Amino acid sequence: MQSEERGATLVEVFGVLAILAVVGASVWTLVNSAWNRYRLSQTLSQLQTLQKGITRMYASAGKYDDLASDAIRKLLENNIPPADMKAGDNALRHAMGGAVEVKNVQYENVAEFGSASDSFTITFKDFKNKKACADLAAYSWTGNDFANIVSVKVKDTKYVWPSYAELSTDKTLPITQADAMSLCEGIPLDITWEFR
Repeated sequence: MQSEERGATLVEVFGVLAILAVVGASVWTLVNSAWNRYRLSQTLSQLQTLQKGITRMYASAGKYDDLASDAIRKLLENNIPPADMKAGDNALRHAMGGAVEVKNVQYENVAEFGSASDSFTITFKDFKNKKACADLAAYSWTGNDFANIVSVKVKDTKYVWPSYAELSTDKTLPITQADAMSLCEGIPLDITWEFR
């Protein structure tokens, strides 16, 4: 009789352990998902802050020639990047952990595009999270926050607004979620946004 009680108790212990394992895995999944959403939100906020700051900083000049060399140092000196992006020694890192690059765009055909340097790019390098990459690539750029976006480039594929598409062979914005998931294969990779 005593051995039957121990067997039932052992089965109960294994049952409780199994339930705890399932609950623990569920909690871990929820925490991980929330953390990834937070980092994605931070990355988007960093991009918006940089874009708005650069636009304000160069508003009177109307062009971004000054970003051609040592752009990060100039932005840091003017307190443009958010504090959580500063990586020391004239370097920036986005919330997903990769480096940030800022530079002006040099157009060869000034007659078609206006000034030779009236646009700038912000590149977030080394995305290692496919979902975050796809969410940022497919972000809805039609809002007022990004009214002056020209293009989004993931790896070697560039998407532009239809008004710019007639001047190039690039694909047109917006990027669908399905296209973004396909583009974000083979991580790590870079995403570049061009603003005017």
